[in-house]
Amino acid sequence: MVILMINNYVVIDKEGKVKFTLHDIIGKSIAILGIRGSGKTNTAAVLAEEILKNKLPVLIVDPDSEYWSLREKYDVLIIGKSRHADIKLDKLDKLYVIGEYSLKNNLSVIVDISEYRTSEILKGLYSLFDKIWSLSFNIRRPYFIVLEEAHEFIPQFKNTELKEVLSRIALRGRKRGLSIILISQRSAKVDKDVLTQSEILFLHKVIHPADLKVYSEILPLKYSDVLSLISKLSVGQCIVYRDGLINIVKVRLRETFHPGFTPPPSELKRTKRMEVIYKELIKLLKSAEPTKSPDTSKHLEEKIRKLIRENEELKRKLIEKDEEINKLKAKIDELRNELKRFNIKIAYPLNQDEKPYLHSLLEQFEKAYLNNRRGFKRVKEYLKILAKVYPSGITSKELAILAGKSVSSIYNSNLKDLIELGIIEKRRIGRKVYLVLNDKNLRKYVNMVA
Repeated sequence: MVILMINNYVVIDKEGKVKFTLHDIIGKSIAILGIRGSGKTNTAAVLAEEILKNKLPVLIVDPDSEYWSLREKYDVLIIGKSRHADIKLDKLDKLYVIGEYSLKNNLSVIVDISEYRTSEILKGLYSLFDKIWSLSFNIRRPYFIVLEEAHEFIPQFKNTELKEVLSRIALRGRKRGLSIILISQRSAKVDKDVLTQSEILFLHKVIHPADLKVYSEILPLKYSDVLSLISKLSVGQCIVYRDGLINIVKVRLRETFHPGFTPPPSELKRTKRMEVIYKELIKLLKSAEPTKSPDTSKHLEEKIRKLIRENEELKRKLIEKDEEINKLKAKIDELRNELKRFNIKIAYPLNQDEKPYLHSLLEQFEKAYLNNRRGFKRVKEYLKILAKVYPSGITSKELAILAGKSVSSIYNSNLKDLIELGIIEKRRIGRKVYLVLNDKNLRKYVNMVA
């Protein structure tokens, strides 16, 4: 696969089956995925070369010193601690100065982070991209960001300040002219919201089941078909997926030498233009403040706004809960009013003067049955309620409410046994089923036990 500029087109293969215009890639999110050694870094370098050919600025985050050779053919400034760096920074706390200068002056930059600690990298890159994002609102011009090892900076299950600003660039950068090229050997570890929003994907070979699953979620194919396609990819080959179209191509080798495989030239000298830029940036870096005030205060303001939004959301949910509680209270009142027709109070005992026949039977039944059973006190309460409404009945729901229990707990008690013995009967009247005390079966049981 050869990438050439023909009539303002980026042609992906010799046959011209897959090609892009510059406008096809400006402001887009592009993903290059694949295992180590599959050719993904070469693909990223090829894209970077094509962008640089067209005099468009590229900012490359380089964790392994694999891109510095681009200076062989293009004006690129290298920042870092390595021996190839044009400007050596002991700390990354002024990296935002480089980002501002790069965006304002169309300067291509490689940020070599291979010699820095992780905590320092995260803070430095946050200040860099936060500055680029804020400036891009007014400076709306094509600007490409190449992010190697994207899974470390936009992880799937972790939220950081850096991930927040990079996600914003990936998802909303188009309107500001910002493009991002994400490169990762572990696609399953890259945030899915960002990855699935990529308009152009270069899918190299992967082996891990989790990464294969990501490919199957991206491509409109059966899992078995995806597995078959990926297994046949050789080094440098990839699936190009864009606008629902799938093409298998072989990426050309980068035109600048590969630092990992090709012996580097003795020295790559800076051009006169780059010497002028170098001196300007050195002055700016000396006078600049370390990353604290503007970016930190802005981030704190954003955090406050976020907390205010969350507070408003919680208030809204609280109002909804209060409304739900009021509805439930109204339903309880409605049920209580319905039960008033029985003129029953739970604490009101069965007087001996009222229905003495039933009173005597219940006392005998208690001695014969209830005292030898677990839960007899609860059943005794149910029987008293049923005796109060005798010879009428009461529904299970109404009995549960009067007894202060749930319907399921009623039937989990010994009440079920009494229904089986026929002491309590179920009678259907219309659509409702009523529980009714059967005094005849109650007496029969008492006499039998006696």
